[in-house]
This record gives sequence, structure tokens and C-alpha cells, in this order.
Amino acid sequence: MGGAVDAINANGGDHGPAWRHVARLGENFELLVNYPGGQQGNPFDPGYDQFVEDWSVGDYRKAVFFKTAKEAREY
Repeated sequence: MGGAVDAINANGGDHGPAWRHVARLGENFELLVNYPGGQQGNPFDPGYDQFVEDWSVGDYRKAVFFKTAKEAREY
């Protein structure tokens, strides 16, 4: 995951990418995402390290989009 300070996916002692995503645009829109820090983003949350391992190896998760709150509750 090396690279220059201003390059995508560059890492260094005090900098590096957090949120990463890949978007497929068009009729079949799809968004693959990964970010360290868990859903809350709070370092004191027990699930804070939830996605760190996936993030460190470049694995992504498919983002889920809901059109209504009911659809989200039923997911």
C-alpha cells in the first residue's frame, strides 16, 4: 500500500487513506466501500476495529441503499 503522500492508497507514518470506495456508475449502480473505524467511528466503541483487517488488505464490502425506512428495517 505504498505510494507518494499525495497518491491514492499512499501510507506513511502519519498519513494514509481511510474511506475507500469503488463506484460502478450507470443503470446498475453499485458501490463497494471499506473504512477502518467501524460503523460509529468512535475509538472508544467496542466495534471500532471491526473493518481494520479488511481495510488493511484492500477488501471491500457492497454498500446497501434503501429507498424507504421500512425497507431498511426489514433488511
